[in-house]
Amino acid sequence: MPRARGRVLVNMKQVEKNLDLLKEGNRIREAICLCYGTFINLAEDHFGKDRPRHKTYREFVMDLVKDGLDPSLVYPFTTLYEEVRFGLREGTQSVFMDAHKMMKRLEEEMRSKPRSRRQRATA
Repeated sequence: MPRARGRVLVNMKQVEKNLDLLKEGNRIREAICLCYGTFINLAEDHFGKDRPRHKTYREFVMDLVKDGLDPSLVYPFTTLYEEVRFGLREGTQSVFMDAHKMMKRLEEEMRSKPRSRRQRATA
């Protein structure tokens, strides 16, 4: 994702177009991964910090929960992503729809809360 002045720029219209293209090409697994990656980028922007390279996505989202994200939304989405990403669950249209809903709900939750004023980590 492009960055400007220490912020991740997430163009949700482009993300939705890319998701449509992936679905049309029957690349559902990649579409689910894009949903989760978009959530991570939105969270980096909202909370003003990058995921340190030494942390897994799960470790990073644990920090986001400490920063105020709803764990009942974050952890199921993380589990769904991990199961699809690592082959424990098939990437079906139904699973994609669940992932897309989770991404949108987390986007809405972040938009409803004030942005962090903390400096972005440089790790």
